[in-house]
Amino acid sequence: MALLAKAWRIAAIMALVLTFLVYRASPGFASTPPVNDDFSNATLITTTPFTTSEDTTAATTAPDDPATCGTPNNTVWFAVTPSASGVIVAIPSASYPAVISAYTGLEGALSQVACGAELSTTQWTVTAGVTYHIMVSSLYGVGGLLNLQVDVDGPPANDDFDGATDITTTPFTATEDITAATAAPDDPTSCFGTANSVWFSFTAPVTETALVTATADRFLPGVSAYTGSEGSLTQVACAGFDQTASWSAVAGMTYHIMVVATGSQPSGPMTLQLNAAQPPANDDFDDAATISSLPFTTTEDTLAATTAPDDPTECGADNNSVWFRMTPAVNEQIFADTAGSSYSPSVSVYTGAEGSLSTVACGTPFEATAGVTYFILVANSRPSNSAGQLVFNLQGFPPPPNDNIGQATVITSLPYTNNIDTTAATTVTGDPTCIEPPHATVWYRFTAPSSGSVMASTGGSNYPATVSMYTGSPAALTQIACAFGSTDPVSVSAGVTYYIEASSFISPTGGNLQFSLTGISDGPGPCTTSLTGSIPNGVTVTAGTTCVNAATVHGAVTVRPGAELLLTNSTITGSVSSDASPEIEICNSTIDESLLLNRPTGFMLVGFTTSGECGGNKVRGNILITGSAAESGGVRLTGNSVTGQVIVTDNHANPASVLVPQDATIDIGINQIRGSLVCAGNTPPPINGGLPNNVGGARTGQCTTL
Repeated sequence: MALLAKAWRIAAIMALVLTFLVYRASPGFASTPPVNDDFSNATLITTTPFTTSEDTTAATTAPDDPATCGTPNNTVWFAVTPSASGVIVAIPSASYPAVISAYTGLEGALSQVACGAELSTTQWTVTAGVTYHIMVSSLYGVGGLLNLQVDVDGPPANDDFDGATDITTTPFTATEDITAATAAPDDPTSCFGTANSVWFSFTAPVTETALVTATADRFLPGVSAYTGSEGSLTQVACAGFDQTASWSAVAGMTYHIMVVATGSQPSGPMTLQLNAAQPPANDDFDDAATISSLPFTTTEDTLAATTAPDDPTECGADNNSVWFRMTPAVNEQIFADTAGSSYSPSVSVYTGAEGSLSTVACGTPFEATAGVTYFILVANSRPSNSAGQLVFNLQGFPPPPNDNIGQATVITSLPYTNNIDTTAATTVTGDPTCIEPPHATVWYRFTAPSSGSVMASTGGSNYPATVSMYTGSPAALTQIACAFGSTDPVSVSAGVTYYIEASSFISPTGGNLQFSLTGISDGPGPCTTSLTGSIPNGVTVTAGTTCVNAATVHGAVTVRPGAELLLTNSTITGSVSSDASPEIEICNSTIDESLLLNRPTGFMLVGFTTSGECGGNKVRGNILITGSAAESGGVRLTGNSVTGQVIVTDNHANPASVLVPQDATIDIGINQIRGSLVCAGNTPPPINGGLPNNVGGARTGQCTTL
């Protein structure tokens, strides 16, 4: 790429040289520099308008030619001393890229006053009696035929505050060329800064809204209005870019209107229009339009709307303001929009009385309380732009039924899911904080049927939300969990009531909330005794949780009432039996004799789980699970190889009484049983989860179809 770019540059230079040589060989080529080639020989312009043509092909560049407007090449000079102040306009027309710049001062010590672009009109403000030197330079070092026009324009009659054009009637329209307008030292700084200006004055015959607009084709005019006297003016309105400045004109008051060029020197004609209009009916707080029902929609012209001295400004600009009032009959979330308006309105909400209003919201939505009167201010948010057609829509949404803790949704069983629209959810004093202050909160209440762990989640919601859990009473909550999205497992106790808050994160509004509360199978408690390797003489578990892993137990394993067993990746040369145990898990192990689980008081897991945490076992004797009277006494007997028979009788569990309903079912599936499968007296009846058993003997009782 670098080589290609270099080759392109060489080709361009060669083309330029060839063009120059061809032009030099032509009959009209000048062989000597023009007379005004140097600053000291500048062509004097004694009268204007002035026009000249000359060949600058042989023009040279002096060492002291100024370089403040680019590198000088093939320069020629002109000088003019205007007899009156005004604006000089210099217009080049040339066969080459000519650039005009202007200076004051002496040769070698010049001060630049103007610098134009390639072949562009250049203008600058001049003072009578001051000499200005004009240099015309070639942008690329090749001269040619130059045509130059220079003229000096005097300022318009209304150039200064004292000469303002008096506007006696409305509507008023005037077009004038303000190319030569100047800026006075005491001209005020408008919302567009200072620039060359012209002035108008207007004394309002009656109290009305004044509307003034300045337009131009060749520059961007800004317009501002003032009261007061020269040198101590107070701005009452300002607009630009073809916008309308408006203000409440008081009868008998004189207003001074200044038009300036924004971003450029004024060049050419400008048109000013002044009209008078009456403000809209709801222009003032006292005349606020009443909104009696929602949804509400209105369209009105706010161009003539005014601003009262006591209009609130806490939410920013209050220009061209109009007012609305409403008293909702119910608590609800109020949403406003101004879509379709011809300008950029802002919306702010207040309560209270005129002159002593309290801000409720800058923008919407806002939480409205039944019976409270709200005042809504709609204003022009951009003072430099005019108001216009306002489209104002207001809509109310009642909050969801579980909007506050007193109406918390009751969760009766797990797992629980709830999809709810929280767009109109509110926040009340006392709603607790999780990570950040609460927004758009909804509440749930859950009384744990048994001890264990639960997990609360707002995952899947279409807005960021936090979830937190509490114990205690609504008036005295204690936080036990707080998370963004989902909590970690939270320990809960049987019979204790928990309150759960879902809150919008950062945003004041909610959306589509997907809330869930899920119970978690805890399994046996933390190991109080851990056994591994070769263990002689069997194992007796009398209390706590004994964890046997990667062990060979020579003898039987016996679990006493209240104790728990976790048996994994081990071999038992005898039998395994338990009585009134709250938790048994046997995974990936071999039992050379029988397995007896008598009167279980909790969940019994023997074999395969879909999560892969537990694998099937080999039992070379019989399996007997019987006599559970506990509501949480579920059985999962899956994926095992049993040499003898399997007997499951008289077990009773209640899925509604546990955090994980599956833990209160009797699941017998995908076992390889050489003997018979006998099931009787179980509540609920056993299931196989769609995974039938392979039974060599008879299937009887409740297990006939398993």
